[in-house]
Parts: sequence; structure tokens; C-alpha cells
Amino acid sequence: MKSMLDYINPRNSISARIGISITCLALFLSLASSLFLGIVAQKNAEESIGETLEDLAYQMADKLDRGMFERYREIQIMAQWPEITDPVAAASAKRAILQKMKETYPVHSWIGLTDVDGNVIAGTDGLLEGKNAATRPWFPGAQKGPYVGDVHGALLLAKHLPAPPDGNLRFVDVASPVRDAQGRFIGVLCSHLNWEWAGEIKESLLFEDEREFDVELAVLNNNGEMLLGPSFLRENSLTSLYEKVVARSGDHQHSVQTWPDGVVCLTGYAKCGGYRDYPGLGWTVVAWQPVAKAFAPARKLMFTLLVYGSLSGLLLAVLGWSVVHRLSVPISNIARVADQIRQGNHDIAIKVLPGRDEVATLSSSLSEMLATLNRQNLDLTAARDQLEEKVKKRTRDLEIANAELHGEIFVRQETEAKLRKKEIHLNEAQKIGLVGSMEVDPQENIYWSEQFFRLLGYEPGQVEPSLALLLNHIHGDQRQTFSAFISRADGEEDLEAQVITSDGVTRHCLLRASTVGNETEAAGPGKQLTMVDISERKAAEKLRDEVDRIMRHDLKTPLNAIIGYPQLMATADNLTEAQKGYLSMITEAGYRMLQQINESLTIYKIESGNYQIDLKPVDLVRLINRIRQELYSLADSFRVEVELTRGNRPATKDDAVMAAGEELLLFSMFSNLIKNAIEASPQGAVVTINIAESDGGIGITIHNQGVVAAEVREGFFEKFSSYGKTDGTGLGTYSAKLLAEAHHGQISFTSSEEKGTMLYVNLPTARGAGLA
Repeated sequence: MKSMLDYINPRNSISARIGISITCLALFLSLASSLFLGIVAQKNAEESIGETLEDLAYQMADKLDRGMFERYREIQIMAQWPEITDPVAAASAKRAILQKMKETYPVHSWIGLTDVDGNVIAGTDGLLEGKNAATRPWFPGAQKGPYVGDVHGALLLAKHLPAPPDGNLRFVDVASPVRDAQGRFIGVLCSHLNWEWAGEIKESLLFEDEREFDVELAVLNNNGEMLLGPSFLRENSLTSLYEKVVARSGDHQHSVQTWPDGVVCLTGYAKCGGYRDYPGLGWTVVAWQPVAKAFAPARKLMFTLLVYGSLSGLLLAVLGWSVVHRLSVPISNIARVADQIRQGNHDIAIKVLPGRDEVATLSSSLSEMLATLNRQNLDLTAARDQLEEKVKKRTRDLEIANAELHGEIFVRQETEAKLRKKEIHLNEAQKIGLVGSMEVDPQENIYWSEQFFRLLGYEPGQVEPSLALLLNHIHGDQRQTFSAFISRADGEEDLEAQVITSDGVTRHCLLRASTVGNETEAAGPGKQLTMVDISERKAAEKLRDEVDRIMRHDLKTPLNAIIGYPQLMATADNLTEAQKGYLSMITEAGYRMLQQINESLTIYKIESGNYQIDLKPVDLVRLINRIRQELYSLADSFRVEVELTRGNRPATKDDAVMAAGEELLLFSMFSNLIKNAIEASPQGAVVTINIAESDGGIGITIHNQGVVAAEVREGFFEKFSSYGKTDGTGLGTYSAKLLAEAHHGQISFTSSEEKGTMLYVNLPTARGAGLA
């Protein structure tokens, strides 16, 4: 007995450990596989039954939506019938139509027609006629359009219509406005749908086998209140279940939930989302089955698998123990020999077993291992000597590397000192130039230069840099624009912003944001923001504009004399015709200068946003022909011809293209553009002006064979932009852009060596502006 206990003691025998391990493993695998298969079967059953319940709820929801859509469309179509829309038709005729509809579709418990004040003028079975329904929700709701009201109890009709078996008569309201032939509102057509119709749909979906397994259906409104369902749940609130499962999930789903009556059920649901133009009322259909009934077959299968798995495990354990015993005897013999070798007896002989199995291979390998061990003892001494030599050599190498490292550290210290010196110079330069900079690295760490602190009204290091603090210093009206600007950080555009310092001073600053670093790096790119104080420049610009405005205004005073005195002198009788011509030329030049000053004042008002344009029909063909006549001498001096076409054919005197605008401003705009085209054209060239109408407006193109210099193309329409003209002011194209945009139009250009320069002007038509 004792020897048997020693044999099976895992501390004394490896065979015992292997046998016990095989036994435990066999039992574990058998039970685990049985349990796993049972769980899988239960999960599959849960998923299958859950999908079935989910599909059942979806079918119910779909039938409710389609049924409501049919009633929704019926009422809208009825509201358009001639007998209903005819305000003088007899009430009896209208009642007959309503009665026929109710008899055809019994789901309509009552259909009624009201006048504009909500008085029922016709109702099925004569019910509620003469009553006022203006306070019922469906009457004001239908005045705005087709109306659908949620389930509610019967009020006025409760005593006139038979009650259902549960005694709870409920309706769903469907209503539509009624309009006469002229589209005027003359009343509302309303139907009370009997909610028992939903119960009939439920009964048609629940088969006998589903009732046997306690499958139930319910309809909830968007507050989780039960509109339709088993009577035992009507006293229980489903709000908590609705909020936990339905209101937080998708359109249809299933899960295991505990119901208000304490029963754990597999629950599926689907939402009524409406159908076609019927918007739906937010109903939710819930289908459920108690878990005890749903999972009963799967649990029975799990128990059967566990029983058979246990028996199989025991059988495998017995077979495994027998095999281990046969294998362990030669292994034990080899173990005894190996123990003697461990004790230092290297002269012992190891018996090599015959065969090719693992035990024979082990005995052979152990014998070879003993021989190898003796050889390695000899090699170990030689290897130790070689190792000592390698250690000495490695020590010398480390000393050399250490000296080199000290040299690199010295160079790095010198470099850091130079960088600190350059940083001091940069801070001084930024302080002089009123330029500050901010950097944001990929880890969102923020650095402000010393001048950046000063521009915000702080001493360097006084506050912790952050984007939120910077945003607080941006003027409130510009914060949203600044946030979008810093997010793009493309370096392609500048932003002018008002910065409010910590002591309340407003600075005008020019900002430029750009991305630094490489997007392919693991940390990603950073951002850099440069801020320049341009307050003095803005003040100078304001002063210049004010001086320009004063000069424009004050120039009018001497012009009155320049225009008035020649007119007075021209009345004398002793003047020759030549003298009268000179006085006329002076007067005409004065008027032209006055016109230019007025145009300049108008442009100034447009720039400042204080000009209200007076749109009137303007014939562009006549206008441009006038400009051609005035510029004829200029064109002739440049040996350039100016042609006007309409739709790429020569324009005639009978052509008229009416634009919406102020004639004087349009004359000034096109005169500047055509004059520039003439001056930019080579001798002998042709300037072509084409006018074309389309649904989008009037397109005017001005083509010349000259080329705009590359230096001014980017700022072609900017103020004071000029190139190659000694007497040019740089205001012609700038004022043209202002005038085009003031007329709700657009202007652009293209220029190349091959095709010359093409100006594109788009203006609204007089007809499109409501002036034709």
C-alpha cells in the first residue's frame, strides 16, 4: 500500500506528475469544450432569437408606418376633392363623401370637416356637427400643413362610439388643410383613426408558437409610455427601460433586459421612422421573450454536453496513465545515471538504448553530452585566457572613446553659447522692429519671444503662454476669424487683427501663421505665428486718407472760379472766335477735373462703405461707344484700333445691352480699363471689346496684345499698383475693382506672352435687378 502511495506521489515520481497532469488536462479539456459548446449554443440561440424578435418588431413598425402613410395620404387627397373644396357645396353632400370613406375604411372612427373658425360643418354619422373644435390640437396644427397627432383618449366622441373590449377608446388624429380653388384656407379635414387598428396588426404578427413561448409586442411613444401592449404591463412605467435601451441606441437592435415586472427577457425593438412623406410620430415597437423560455433548449444541450464530456475525460485519463507508466521506467534509469554525473562521477558508462524513439535518443544524447563535457573542460581554460586579452583591448578602446566624448561635449557647449548669443540679438531685433513670434511644437508646448510678451502688455515670463490667453487679447469681433486662421497655418495669407493689451491699449497687428517641421515625422509638424505691431502704419494710412479726403474737398473751391470766370468772360462782345474757343476749353477742362474729383470722392465713399449706389438701366453698347469716341485721339496716337463686338459679331447702333448701375461710375470704370488696354498695346494692334449676355449676367471682355509684367500680376488690382508708367498713379485698376464690386459684379484678368491680356468684367442685367 505504501509503495503504491509513493508511486502515485507527484513529489517522488515524474511519471506520477505526468499521469496526474494528463488526467487533469483530459478532464479540463472535456469539461471546457463541453462548456464552451454549450455557451456557444446559448449565444447562437440568443443572437438568433434576438434577431427574430428584432425582425418581429421591425415588421410591426413597418406595418404601422405604412398604414399611417396610407391614412395620411387619404386625408390629404380627400381635402382636395371638388366637393370638399367647394365652399358653397351642401353640407349633406360633404357628409355623404365622408360617410362613404368611413364605410370603405373602417379604421376611420370619425371623419369631420370644419370651417375656418373650427366649427364642424360635416361629420360621419352626423357626430359633432355644430360643435367647435378650434381648441383641439389637430385644428391649429393642420392650418400650417398636413398634421398627425399622437395616440390620445376619446373626449367628445367617447359617448357616441362603442368602446373596445378594454373600455379604453383611443384615437390617432390625421388632418389636412382645405383650400378653395384660389388657394385660400377654408377649413380643416380631420380623421380620428381607431387605435384598435394597431392591435389588429399585432395579432396578425404573433403566431401560435410565438404565443406558446410567451413572445409579446408593445408600442411605446417617444416618452417611453406604452401605447399598445399586454394589460399586465399597463400599470408599470417603461420609461427607465426606454431610456436605457431604446433612446440611446440605433433604429433597431436587441439585448437582454430586466423588465418592470422583474422578468429578465431577450428584447428586440425597432423605431417607427415614418414612410415617404409621412414623418412618423417617434413610436418604438418592442418585442420580448423571457430568457427562461428562450434559452431552455440551449441550456438542456449544455447539460448533456457536460455529462458526456466528463465521461470522456475520465476514459482519456485512464488511457494516459497506462501509457505514462510504460514510458517512465527507462527514463527513471537514465535519471539515476545523470544524478551520478552531477555528483562528479564523469567515468560512469551510460547504456545506450536501442531504437529511434525519444528515450533511446535521450540515452544516446546523454552519452555524447558526457564526452562533450570532458572536451569543453579543456577548451574552457583556453577560452578564459582569450577573454582576459579581449577585456584589456576593450578597456583601451573605451579610454580613447571617452577622450573623444569630452571633445564633443566641449564643441556642443561652444555651439550652445553661440545660440544663446544669437537669441539675444534676435530679441533685440524683434524689440526694435516691434515683431514678436510664437511657436507651438507637436506636443502642444508653447513658446513666446520676449517681444511677443511685450506686444500683449506683459513683461517677458510674467504669464504662462497659451493659445487661450492669446485669444483673449484678440478683439471680440475677430476671435472666430483668428481661430480659423491659426488652425490653417498655411503661411499663404496675412491677417490684420486688433490686439488688446493687458492694460487696455489697442494695437493694430499683422499676423502670419505657418507650419514648421515635417508632417511625415512621428510627432507631426508644429506651428509658428509672427505678429508685427503696425499701429503707427495704420495711423499714417488713416492720416493719408484724411488728407486725401480734405484735398479732394478743398480742390472744389478754386475749381468754381476756374469754371465760373471763363463762362463770365465768354459773355463779352469783343472776343474773337479763337479766344472763345480757348475759354470753352478751359471751362470744359474744369468740368472734367470736377468730375474726376467727384469720382474720387465717390471711390473714397465706396472704400469706407458709406456710398449707396443708385442702380438704373445703362446701355453698355452706347456707353462704350462714347468712350471709344473720347479715346479716339489717344488710340490714334498709339496707332491702335478699338473694336466693339456683341456676341463676337460687330456691334451695331441698334444693339442695346442694359446693365444695372450708375452710368457715371460705369463710364469711369470702362474708360480707365480701355485707356490702359490702349496704352499697353503694341503699335498696329487691335483692342477688342466684346459684350455677351447670359443667365448669369452680362460678361464684358477687353483684350489687348500687351502683357502684364510679372512683378505686378499678383497685386494687379491693389491700390497704387503700377509698373513701367512714369505718370501712372496705380489707381485705375484698383478703382475699377471697387466700382465693379459696388455694382454687385466681378472683375478678373489673365495675361500671357502667347495670348496677351484679357480682362473679364461681369455685371448684373437691368432685368435681373428688377429695373427692366
